[in-house]
Amino acid sequence: MTVRNVLILLARVGLGVIFVAHGWQKFVTNGIAATQQGFAHTGHGLFVSKGGFELVLALAALMLLLIVTGAGRFSVGGLLGARLPWNRGIFANPQSLTSEPS
Repeated sequence: MTVRNVLILLARVGLGVIFVAHGWQKFVTNGIAATQQGFAHTGHGLFVSKGGFELVLALAALMLLLIVTGAGRFSVGGLLGARLPWNRGIFANPQSLTSEPS
């Protein structure tokens, strides 16, 4: 279970670095006007080299995967456990999502 949690931590840190760098580039390097124009990725196909949404789709898929798997033991939620209000619901026990009601 520790290897799983370390890998989740590495995925979260890596994804966080990408989001910060991407946001920094959009707002500081490119400017607000270029950032607003960049939200029209869908009309250019899939690949980033042609202005497509490949990177955006990959980031969204990774975020969805982290939402489903949870933040892991090495996170604020994992360290504080049930003391956090959002760790008391159905996501605190992922088994509850797959088990049938009795």
